[in-house]
Amino acid sequence: DNIRKALQDVLKIHAIFFWSDSTVALSWIRSVCKEYKQFVENRVQEIRRLTDPKDWRYCPTKDNPADIASRGESVSKLAADDKWWYGPTFLLNPKDSWPVQPSHGEESKNTWQELKTSKQTVMAAVVHTDVQPEHSIENLLKPSKYSKLETLLRVTAYVQRFVDNVKRSLKVLHCHTEVMHNGVRETVTQVRSTYWIVRGRQVVKKIIARCLTCKRLEGKSYGVPPAPPLPEYRLDNDVAFSRVGVDYAGPLFVKNIYSKDSKMYKAYIVLYTCASSRAVHLDLAVDATSETFIRSFKRFMSRRGIPGTMISDNGKTFKSKELKEFCTKKKIKWVHIVARSPWWGGFYERLVRSVKRCLKKVLRTARLTYEELLTLLIQIEGVLNSRPLTYLYEDNDEPLTPSHLVLGRRVLTPAKSVSSGISDEVDTAERATRRERHLKTVLTHFWKRWKQEYLTQLREYHRPREARGPSVNKGDVVVIAEDNVKRLNWNIGQIEKLLTGRDGNTRAVVVRTIGKDGKVTTLDRPIQKLYPLELKLEQEHPENFPITFVRHGLKEN
Repeated sequence: DNIRKALQDVLKIHAIFFWSDSTVALSWIRSVCKEYKQFVENRVQEIRRLTDPKDWRYCPTKDNPADIASRGESVSKLAADDKWWYGPTFLLNPKDSWPVQPSHGEESKNTWQELKTSKQTVMAAVVHTDVQPEHSIENLLKPSKYSKLETLLRVTAYVQRFVDNVKRSLKVLHCHTEVMHNGVRETVTQVRSTYWIVRGRQVVKKIIARCLTCKRLEGKSYGVPPAPPLPEYRLDNDVAFSRVGVDYAGPLFVKNIYSKDSKMYKAYIVLYTCASSRAVHLDLAVDATSETFIRSFKRFMSRRGIPGTMISDNGKTFKSKELKEFCTKKKIKWVHIVARSPWWGGFYERLVRSVKRCLKKVLRTARLTYEELLTLLIQIEGVLNSRPLTYLYEDNDEPLTPSHLVLGRRVLTPAKSVSSGISDEVDTAERATRRERHLKTVLTHFWKRWKQEYLTQLREYHRPREARGPSVNKGDVVVIAEDNVKRLNWNIGQIEKLLTGRDGNTRAVVVRTIGKDGKVTTLDRPIQKLYPLELKLEQEHPENFPITFVRHGLKEN
C-alpha cells in the first residue's frame, strides 16, 4: 500500500498483481475459511482489506526474484542477474501463459466443510448416545475395528462421558456470563440455583481461571523466581568506580542569574555510583540529551578515572549513537538492564531515592541558581559517601563508609595531622614510596572490613522466596503491561525467547507483538510485566467432578 501511494503520482498504474511462491500463504488469502490462528487471521484480513485476493498469483520459487534477497548473493553475481533487474521472463508473455498455482483452494474449502460436517455428525451422534445409548453406540463404534477388549471398553466409556464432560464446563461458563463475569461466589450461587456440582467451588474456580475476559482484566502475572546471587561486579573489590551505575533524576528548576525575569529553567541530576564500594558522584546537567551527558561523563572520568563497565537503564540518552562511539573509543563496556524493570538497577535507584530525600528536606520551596544547586549536590555527595555501610556497633568508633574505600578516611571528618615518623634526612623518593605503601595498607584494611562486614550483612537481606503464580514458557500468549496505560488497552504478544539467568531461572523474556506503527516488533520485558492468557490445564481437571442437574426441585439424570 505504501509503494502504491509513493508511485501513483509518478507512474500510471492500471492494474496491480501480487506474486508469491508460497502456496500456503496464497491459500490463506484466497480461502473463505476462517479457522486460522488469531495471528494468521489478523494478517490475512489486513491483506484482504488492502488488496483483492483475485490479484494474487503464484510464482515458482526458481522464478521469484525476492528469493535472491532473502537468501543473499554476491555483488558480482547480483549485477549480472537479469532476473533481479528485470523480473521473471514469463512477465513478457501474454497473461494467459503465466504460471498457474496448483489447485488446492477448492480441495481445502471442501476439506473444511467436510471437517465441520463430520464434527456436527459426531456431536449429534454423541448427543443421541446420551438420550438413547442402546442404539447410538452401535452406530458410533464397531467392535471389529478394535483388536483388544480393553481398548473397546475404554473408548466406549469415553464416548458415554463426552456429553456430560462438555456440559459441565459450558454450564458453568454460561452461568459465569449471566452474572457479568463476577467472581467465584456469584458464579457458584448462579450455578447452584439450577445445578449441583460436587466440590462446586473448586470446579467453578478452575473453570473461571480459563475465562479469557477475566484473565485479560484481572489475571495475575507470572511467578517471580527467587532472587539470584549478586553479580560479580557487586562483589569485586577492585579500585573504586571501576564498575559504575548511572541514572538521571529530576528535573529540578533553577534561576537564571543573567536575567531579571522570574522564569525557572530545568536541570537534571546525574548520579554515578560504584557498584562495590557504593560511593556516589553527583553532577548537574542542563538537559537530558546525549551531548550534555557525554560532557558530564567526561567530567566524571577526569575526577574518578575511566571505568571498565557502566550499568544503566534503557533511556534514549544511554542508547544514543554518539555515546556508543564514545565508549568504543574509551574501551568502556556498557550494560543495559531489561526494559521496564527499574528494580534490576536497584543499587543506583536506591541512592537516587537518598539524594531526593536530602533535597526535599533541605530545599523545600527555595529557588536556587545553577551554581547554588551544584554546590548543594556536592555537599549531599559528601554526606552519602560518609554514611555507614554496615550496622554501627557501640565498640566501633569508626564505621566503614564508602569514602574509606575511596580515600582511606571519612570525608566529613577533619584530617588529622599525623607525623610520618620519617627523618627529614631521608630521601624524598623514599618518603613518597613509604607513604604510598602506608596508604595501600590502609585501603587494604578497609576493603578487608568491607568483605567481612558489608557482604556478610547483605546476605542477611537475601531471603529466597518461593515463586507464586504460573511458570513462563516459550510460545505463551500474554498481555504486556504498560505504564500509564489502562489495562484494557494493553497489547497482546507471544513469548518468543526465554532469557535465562546464571542460576537457570527465567526472569525476562523476548516478546513478539504489534507496535504502534502496525509492524511486528520484539520487546525485552521482565516476567512481572506479563500476564498470561493461556495456562496449562491442572492435573485434576474440573470436568472429572460429577454434576447433578436440578430443575424445579427434581433431579434430572
